Amino acid sequence: MKWDSASAAGATVKLRFSEGVLASALDRFYFADKRYEEDGCLQVTFNVSGVNSSVWLAETILSFGDGVEMLEPGELFADIRQRIENMRICT
Repeated sequence: MKWDSASAAGATVKLRFSEGVLASALDRFYFADKRYEEDGCLQVTFNVSGVNSSVWLAETILSFGDGVEMLEPGELFADIRQRIENMRICT
């Protein structure tokens, strides 16, 4: 399944943030369900909906660089991977 606006509507997202980006993650995902892990990382779970959810979510995840790990939904991985590949191409 391709990750797009239709699949983003009502999707549950789980992300894991490292300690280095914790403050920014807490600011950005204030209303998400949060779970602190023993290693100091933060796992957030939230639902996305709306037409622009897929674009917003991908751009937000990329803004955390290597300080974020995507756990769910699996369909989002291909979208993020494609965006990273597109960033590597000089035009």
